[in-house]
Amino acid sequence: MPKFIANYTFLYYNIYKHNNIYERMRFFMEKITIKSEFITLGQFLKFVDVISSGGMVKHALETLTIYVNDVLENRRGKKLYPGDKILIKTIGEFRISSK
Repeated sequence: MPKFIANYTFLYYNIYKHNNIYERMRFFMEKITIKSEFITLGQFLKFVDVISSGGMVKHALETLTIYVNDVLENRRGKKLYPGDKILIKTIGEFRISSK
């Protein structure tokens, strides 16, 4: 039985300021349902196919811009709980929920 379940919930637009130019980016908000109390950021990146193996987590955190609840995050052991919002620039936005 899988520990995590993914659902696409809705389409929305988000506006980012990059080099003093406002860019309108189109994302799907993906809802990730977990059965445990929390999931670490490293596990999350592997689950949503941002990386293919756990050994790539360190490199991914150095190269990607990842926000957890609108705070820049680079710790692979960061615990993500239901209700947390994760934004990975150029990839999309995710919401953790519990079963």
